[in-house]
Amino acid sequence: MGYRREQGTTEQVDCAAANWWPSQFLLIAVWASRVGKNIKDSYIVQVHRAVETNPEWFNGQPIILCGDFNSNAIWDTMRKEGNHSAVVKFLADRKIVSAYHRFFSEEHGRETRPTHYFWHHKNRGFHIDYLFLSEDWATRIRDVEVGEYGKWAKLSDHVPLIVNLCGIR
Repeated sequence: MGYRREQGTTEQVDCAAANWWPSQFLLIAVWASRVGKNIKDSYIVQVHRAVETNPEWFNGQPIILCGDFNSNAIWDTMRKEGNHSAVVKFLADRKIVSAYHRFFSEEHGRETRPTHYFWHHKNRGFHIDYLFLSEDWATRIRDVEVGEYGKWAKLSDHVPLIVNLCGIR
């Protein structure tokens, strides 16, 4: 039995009844970074261009886009086009959602669990790592975990984002 949190409530998800195993899905690993000296074309802009120029990724097959997006809605004003909210909307229009945001019922830009600590400082936490998945898979989210700063700070400035789905072995 797993649990799904939505709008301040906790709802049980019956994983035992989830006799579900996808035969194929598309996995897209993301590491959005700076490109040379041109910050205008860096970070989330790369992701925006990639999803817009690869319509074959969204042909109805299950899809997971995950990794270090180096992005958050709090920085949308830095980029008028191709910003974080534009990527989220593009994906949502194709029925692809953030597992973290679906599970915890939080809005982009208002996350309560950081995935990155700028220069390893605990007081400089931001949520910039994501796992987006097909809407029909989102109904199978058993739980979502964000690693603890104390356990990971010596290893990385990021903590893991772990998404467990019912029916996945």
